[in-house]
Amino acid sequence: MSTFYTREVVCPRCQRGMDAWLARGIHASRRTDLRDEILARSFQHVHCDNCSAHLEVEQQLVYTDFERRHWIYVCTEATRADWAAWEQRLSADIARFLGEHSPLVAGLRDGLRTRIVFGYEELREKLVVWDAGVEDALAECLKVRAYADDPSLVLAGSSLVIDRIDGDDTVTLNWFAADAVMPSRQLTAPSAWLRDTDRDRASLAQRFPELFAGGYVNVRRYRASEVSPRSSIRSGADRT
Repeated sequence: MSTFYTREVVCPRCQRGMDAWLARGIHASRRTDLRDEILARSFQHVHCDNCSAHLEVEQQLVYTDFERRHWIYVCTEATRADWAAWEQRLSADIARFLGEHSPLVAGLRDGLRTRIVFGYEELREKLVVWDAGVEDALAECLKVRAYADDPSLVLAGSSLVIDRIDGDDTVTLNWFAADAVMPSRQLTAPSAWLRDTDRDRASLAQRFPELFAGGYVNVRRYRASEVSPRSSIRSGADRT
């Protein structure tokens, strides 16, 4: 069941405080509209009645979709350095949930994808990748190839996030500079790259075993000491 609460947020443009109705937990099987908002990059947007700014409020929440077997902890960017602790908490919470409920619930264990992401853009990325039928570990390995192909992408605090995967396996990625809300660059990985990762899955799993173990499936786990100080409340227009 999806849960919500009221929180006061302060508009970064005019400094006016306002009450916002925000999600604490999303059960997307029943609230498909919220899933659609995440994909459309309009989730948790608040309108400031004083200056008409559209604000995106980033916060911690739990996203579940048992029909698709998704369980995702959505953490804030400011806590990225604590990814190892989040992995442990996720593992413990899943084990407790499956152990305390009926055998029918325990059946969710098979094929349940449990993940940690930081921010709504990374949550959206997971949904896009899985909707395309792609294993997210292989999607992260594709990013490794992009970094090798263009070392200028490897800058402190920067990130590569998949925007879409077309039917011909062409992958479009957005590159965010450190602390940036809007992508600084967009690049396209040819379809052969995704097919190569699928072909080489066994060797890639040996090279990057952490990416295939669940939890924090993101190449940034290898440099997660980089923490962004950006605000959790920002102009929603920056995301469109």
